[in-house]
Amino acid sequence: MVQFPFTINGEHDDMPVLKVNKQQFAKIWPLLMQQENYDMRDNGKLVSWYSRSIFSKADAFAEQTLHTKSNSIANLDFEKLNGVWKLNGAYADLELYPKIQSMLMSDKGKFPDKKN
Repeated sequence: MVQFPFTINGEHDDMPVLKVNKQQFAKIWPLLMQQENYDMRDNGKLVSWYSRSIFSKADAFAEQTLHTKSNSIANLDFEKLNGVWKLNGAYADLELYPKIQSMLMSDKGKFPDKKN
């Protein structure tokens, strides 16, 4: 259910998009899950990754977003590909982004890029 290469964006537009392959994703996913996330209305309240889901059809907004091509839940990005929702990217905060970038640089020789 994950689209590869999985992309990770930083908080600022000038930060390069990081591309993660299947092998690297297993290391990066737990880090993304530990990142703080704020609610959809930006009320500044922390929420769990799983506390809100557009896929639940819980309200009118959720119903509307189900019919679009892409959506976000917290810091995760989803895209509808051939009628199937896939996780295709995430945003990393200013603390996490350099850690992931460093991990990817150290893994560069270990995991050659493959087309998936």
